[in-house]
Amino acid sequence: MWLTLWSLVMTIALPHLQAMHMIDPQSTLDCHRRLYSYTVAQRDSQGRTCRDTINVMSCWGRCDSNEISDWRFPYKRSYHPVCLHDSRELTTTILRNCDPDVEPGTERYQ
Repeated sequence: MWLTLWSLVMTIALPHLQAMHMIDPQSTLDCHRRLYSYTVAQRDSQGRTCRDTINVMSCWGRCDSNEISDWRFPYKRSYHPVCLHDSRELTTTILRNCDPDVEPGTERYQ
């Protein structure tokens, strides 16, 4: 049973993992999605903390940019494309690792 479950997980996850490893950061000029992990902590008024690791989807990449001189002001033509998010979503998560007797609401991280 575990072998079957492991095989299923690898069948689903492996193509995604391989695709990420096939991206050459030195040559790609595209924006790519990536899951970043952060360790966050929040303190209450007594100094007790709640902490956890959260995951945030963001983008990374580099862009081919240039400037060409021009005789007219501002004396250059610039082309600097950047990676942009499609949207932003404000979310709240509950931090799971709290000190004993932490004040209510400290576990809510936004």
